[in-house]
Amino acid sequence: RDYYLLSSAFRIRFSAESQLAVVDPVLRHLQGDNPLPEAVTLDIVSRDERIFLCRNGQVCLSCDDVISLAPLAKSLVWQTAVLNHDFFLDIHAGVVGDGKQCFVFPAAPGSGKSTLVTALVANGF
Repeated sequence: RDYYLLSSAFRIRFSAESQLAVVDPVLRHLQGDNPLPEAVTLDIVSRDERIFLCRNGQVCLSCDDVISLAPLAKSLVWQTAVLNHDFFLDIHAGVVGDGKQCFVFPAAPGSGKSTLVTALVANGF
């Protein structure tokens, strides 16, 4: 599957349908149909009862089961895209808007940003 984030293109190759079934729903919103001339290749390979995530042929992450795979794949895509992108500042935040203004909620992971943003979206933002 081909995905895009920031200025990076990714080609993710799966060695099993079960891997695709858990990773694709998490990354589907980044999917693209354009050819990828200079894509980062991510291979997801099962070997010796472990699942390995490789970036351009180098093992980066691994896990014991397919359930743990989606967050690892998402973090590897995000990390790679951020490191490859020419950026000034990286902020971990939740963001919503109402068409007139935008609200940014920067905070540490696990502090409730996603819950707050979800509640605001459910109430019209």
